[in-house]
Amino acid sequence: MDHGARTLLEWLVMYDARGGWQGESVTQPKVTIAIPTYTRSRTLTRAVNSALGQTYEDIEVLVCDDCSTDDTQEVLESYSDPRLRVWRHEANVGIFANVNECVRGANGEYFLLLMDDDYLESHCIESLLTIWEREHGIAFVYGQYWLDSDSGSVLMRGDAPDQEEGFRFIKGWWAGKRPCFINTVLFRTERVRGVGGFHPIYAFDVYLIHRLALEGVVAHVPRPVSHYVEHSGTVSNTRVRWQDVLWDREAVFEMCVAEGIRRGISARDLAELRKTVRRSQAIVAAGGLLRAAESTDSICEMARLAWQLRGVWRHNLLVSGPAVASAVFLPRALREGVRKTVRKLGKASHLSEIVRA
Repeated sequence: MDHGARTLLEWLVMYDARGGWQGESVTQPKVTIAIPTYTRSRTLTRAVNSALGQTYEDIEVLVCDDCSTDDTQEVLESYSDPRLRVWRHEANVGIFANVNECVRGANGEYFLLLMDDDYLESHCIESLLTIWEREHGIAFVYGQYWLDSDSGSVLMRGDAPDQEEGFRFIKGWWAGKRPCFINTVLFRTERVRGVGGFHPIYAFDVYLIHRLALEGVVAHVPRPVSHYVEHSGTVSNTRVRWQDVLWDREAVFEMCVAEGIRRGISARDLAELRKTVRRSQAIVAAGGLLRAAESTDSICEMARLAWQLRGVWRHNLLVSGPAVASAVFLPRALREGVRKTVRKLGKASHLSEIVRA
């Protein structure tokens, strides 16, 4: 049955073996803002408020709770806005299954994924949807975002044109000229489902953005539409090794090459992309190695790690050379200068938060 055709009773009580919906959907909204969450009630409140506070009101806010152990359910039950729907898993299923539950449960024609520790500008949906209503054939539309940290906020804006071919966007992304984070992207829901939702890697957001960029033209709104909040609890800073992020990004690149070949992208363009990716990966590896060096004074451990990644370093010796030398040979107190330089490069290139910590 089509989601929009379900009766009010079906939405009010809809359960299966994995969990249950709370909330109602009488008509099909134009946009779904989906928020996957796990035990972050404090920041979740800010995310939900920013979603419900959009100037464009034909939305639903879908929260998928991965069996939180804090007061998340009590917080969500305190809302009376009928546009809020909640799914609660009966057991923890992990981030991949949870974000794909967001896709499965979305009723909107358009879809935006908002992480539970980030938040939207009030005009976000209105600004992004305006482009969709004017340009129906695009792959997706994205806007600028604020990178918020303890040291302040930095506007991540790049130099993107209003529209460009998806492969050109991808090359710009890897070169650090197209800052694009999942909270800034408005997709057509059927296209997200058409590629199978989110790929089960920790860079699932990057993977989907690149996969759909290859579908056609990417549109850009030159205005900040969301906030990415950098803190010690972000995925890359807690549960994921920076080496895994590095390999996940490699998987994204390999997918782009495979799809590019299938779509007839020239060998020359693919070779240029490969060169850009290798340089970008070296910056991520340098940042990760310097972070690892903060937790140990073992020269042997740092030398072993540097040797394991020797295939990455050689593509950007200007960055990786000082990083490796610093991590392996310099005392911890003297590494800060190199670390600041790599962090600056990472921010300029909107790379993974592992180089920003």
